[in-house]
Amino acid sequence: MKNVELDFWPGGVRHCVTFSYDDARFEDYRLVELFNKYNLKATFHICCPEWKDRFEFLKREGAKYVSVEDYAKLYEGHEMACHLAHHPFVHKLPKEALVTEAYRNKVFLESISGYPVRGMSYPFGTFTDQAIQSFEAVGMEYSRTVGEDPGFGTHFEFMKWTPTCHHAKAQELVPYFFEKLMFPKMMLFNIWGHSYEINNEEKWEYMETLCKSLANKEDTWYATYIQIIDYLNALRNVKFTSEMTTAYNPSAIPVWISVDGEPVEIAPGETKRL
Repeated sequence: MKNVELDFWPGGVRHCVTFSYDDARFEDYRLVELFNKYNLKATFHICCPEWKDRFEFLKREGAKYVSVEDYAKLYEGHEMACHLAHHPFVHKLPKEALVTEAYRNKVFLESISGYPVRGMSYPFGTFTDQAIQSFEAVGMEYSRTVGEDPGFGTHFEFMKWTPTCHHAKAQELVPYFFEKLMFPKMMLFNIWGHSYEINNEEKWEYMETLCKSLANKEDTWYATYIQIIDYLNALRNVKFTSEMTTAYNPSAIPVWISVDGEPVEIAPGETKRL
């Protein structure tokens, strides 16, 4: 029997890099320019515009934001995703408010993006099991936390998605991400943060160094969150005969599986002899 594993990203590569940033702060203008320069992909988690009026400390600090009129053009080629309408502490909300917060945020972003908004991140990193059920009912398929999982794994629960690390710690992990492993595996480098944290030229230099060190690798796929979710769903939905001699891909996108350690592409709708 052949050794068959679900262990390759698109193109038959082992590595995937993604970024995500919250709150649509003004520094996103410069950050998106940096990502575009290095052909990197990011997901931007955005509330409804009125959220900032609920927090007096933001007004006192003079926080600045991306203009709503610029969202469509600025985030083109990346992903806009929910951060709930008013950036609440999720664990404080009644169930009715959970649905309203997600629904209003989704409708707002869809009116700008022109595509179904299907993911989110938790404001302040808080969530409950009841909240997850409410968000899924509205159409959320993933949600990022603010935890840390430096193992580059892909075996996560989609609605409890722990990133690899904050961007401030990412550079030190780059050599480990690209090292040759004794047991090769599908790896995901998921970096998150807030663009306002990149608040001086030294930190912008750091971000450019980080982007440059991760960019344009032949063995790496660069994707948004929803692209990763769609691919993992398609990969995990491949059907196999009992003896692993044949595979069927019922999805609308190609997938790559591992057959005796080598990548094998299965086209959409294809039944393939292994």
